[in-house]
Order: sequence, then C-alpha cells, then structure tokens
Amino acid sequence: WFSACPRAASCALPGIARPSVSSRPSNSRRFRWRSSEMPCAPTPSTAHEAAQAPKSTDPSKTAKPKRSTRRSRPVRPLFARRPRPETGVLDVTLRVQEGKQYFVNRLSFKGNSVTRDHVIRREMAVAEGAVFNTEALKYSVKRLNQLGYFRPMEDSKGIDVQKTPGVDNKVDVTLTVEEQTRNQIQFGAGVSEYDGVFGSASYTAANFLGRGETVTVAFQRGSRSNLYQVGIAEPYLFDRPISASIDVYSRKYNYYTTIDTVAYSEVREGVSFSIGRPLKRFSRASVGYTYEVIDSAVNKDLLKSTSFITVSNATTFKSKWSKNKTTVSAAGMPTFNAYLDQGRHLDSRIVPVYVLNTVDNPMTPHSGKRFTGSLQFASRSFGGSYNYTKAEGEAIW
Repeated sequence: WFSACPRAASCALPGIARPSVSSRPSNSRRFRWRSSEMPCAPTPSTAHEAAQAPKSTDPSKTAKPKRSTRRSRPVRPLFARRPRPETGVLDVTLRVQEGKQYFVNRLSFKGNSVTRDHVIRREMAVAEGAVFNTEALKYSVKRLNQLGYFRPMEDSKGIDVQKTPGVDNKVDVTLTVEEQTRNQIQFGAGVSEYDGVFGSASYTAANFLGRGETVTVAFQRGSRSNLYQVGIAEPYLFDRPISASIDVYSRKYNYYTTIDTVAYSEVREGVSFSIGRPLKRFSRASVGYTYEVIDSAVNKDLLKSTSFITVSNATTFKSKWSKNKTTVSAAGMPTFNAYLDQGRHLDSRIVPVYVLNTVDNPMTPHSGKRFTGSLQFASRSFGGSYNYTKAEGEAIW
C-alpha cells in the first residue's frame, strides 16, 4: 500500500483539501478496471477534484495508470513499468477529505493612486461574500493585466490572502497594484507628396481621470489635407459590462495637377457609434454604425482624362450618384466614377465585429493571441448612396 498527495499549488490555499490515492498494484500482472468508488460525496468546493476520479470503466479496457494518477506525480513512476502478460482486475478507491469552505470577507486594493476602486472591482471575478475561488482570482489578475493601467502582476506578487481575524471561515484578499501612465501626447510636422507641408498633434488617454474611459483628440493641418477627430469610449456603460463608443471626424484632401490647380477635392465628415458586450471569457462582440457625408469636386479636365474612350465630341450626362450634370467625353463614364463624380454622396453602413483577445498585457505582451473579424454592410436601404460589402480580418499571436 502507498499514499500520495497531488503536488498542486491549489492544495496550499484555503478551502482546498488534499486528496489521497491508495492502491495495491502488482508488478507482475496486467490489470483491468473493474470498479471505482468514492466513499464520501463531493461538495461544490471539491467537485473539480472529484471529477479527476476514474468512473466505472469497461472491464475489457486495460487499466492505464495515467488516468488515475495524472494529478499524482510522485506515484506515476511506480506505475510506469511495463506490465507482465498476465491480466488481473484492479479496484481503485479515491478517498477525499473535505477541508473548510472559505468566503471572501473583504476585497481591497492598494497602490491605485489614479485609477478608482470601482474600475478595478468591476474586473474582478471574486466578490465579497462569495466563496473564495483560486481560479477566479487568477482570472481576475489576468483581466487587470489586460487593461494595461498597471504594471503586470506576475505569479503571486501583489496578491495577499489572509484569514480574517476572529472569523473561522473567511479570508481578506488584498491586491497591490502599481500605476503606469497610458496617456500619450504627440506632435509632428513634415512634408509629403500626399499631404504636402503639414503639422499634427494628438492626445490619447486610455484611463481618462482614472474612470477607465478612452478619450482621443487629433488634428492635422496642411497645404493639401486637414484632419479633425474627437472620440470617446466607455467600457462599462451604466456600470454594466456593455461597451459604447462615439467618434466624430472631418477630413479634407486636395489633389493638385499643377502648383496652383486643384484637380480633385474631397471632404468627408461623419460620425460612428458602437455598442458591444462580452460573450465568453476573453471574447467580445459589438455592432457599429457609421454615417458619412462625402462632398467632392472634380476638375473637368481630370474627368475627360479619366474616361474610357477619348473622342472629340463631349457628352453631358446626369450621374445616378449626383444631381449635378457633368460634361465628359463620349465614353460617358469616368473610370473611377463612384469617387470622381461631383456632388454629395452618403455612406451609411453597419459593421459587426468579433474579437478574441487572450494577450496578457497590451503594452508588454508575453503570451496570448488576438483575433479580430469584421464585416461592413453598406446599403441604400440605410439611407446611403452605395451598396457594398467589405470583410476584414486580423490575427496576432
């Protein structure tokens, strides 16, 4: 006879009992399962340990020690020897000694000088008054690391679990975090063929005023292009796990054929909304809507040069995208008609998005993966001028 205890880290934590495995194997015979027995009924706190016990097994199948001892590494070498040809029957009994069940008395945080307590608390899967669960605590720590508001909490550093003084079955959980800034201010200037001479500035706060919101303000002015953008994202709308965001922008671009001749000018102004919620652990789905107004003006010489066929006679047509009449060559339609047509166009589209993100930290990632998929639906039924579908995907690991 021999006894063994699994060398699992959870055995040393409150509320997790050490199960013992007892067997009487023979080194000279091959054994088959006949039955398994658990003398005491499992309770909720040891249900995951009880699940490791072998169930009633088909007697025709050979007993594999790995099934019954995969959580008992000290026992495994005794079973690892090659069995003899003779076959026998093996009875396995798993005796579980239930330990005390602990509850969370107090959940507190230290070191969050900027981030408010409720921003951290809403990411926790451990709640005051609930049964203490080590797996839920590990999941909570990973969620906090994914925020990027604090320096990564590795192993058990920053986690303190102590029994509540004067109370027999309660523990106090304290998390010590270290703030790190996620605010970015950028200034720039340059010259390019597309933008001309330009200057730009932007401000991004991923944890605005310690409330968890993301605020973005950006602008760019140049000789050929201008950009103005303001956006805000709320990860917990009305203190519920519902994310919402809004983005307002205005972009202008001028294309010059000569130093003082604007051949094509376009102004895009729009607003985007998005709302989403988590589906499972580390996965989220959202639905966005964008309404964009596009005003474009095209030089007549550019319209003629981009037609399919050039002949001497010109034709006047009325575009289905615009109420204005445009004079072009006899071909009648410019090559890029949807974009080089004068007047106002509307782009109204719906964008569903799915994200699976297990990256441990957005600033200094060490493990995990991120998959993103989106599908844009634009239709005249939504009040727009175009009908199109556009799929996009991204994978990072």
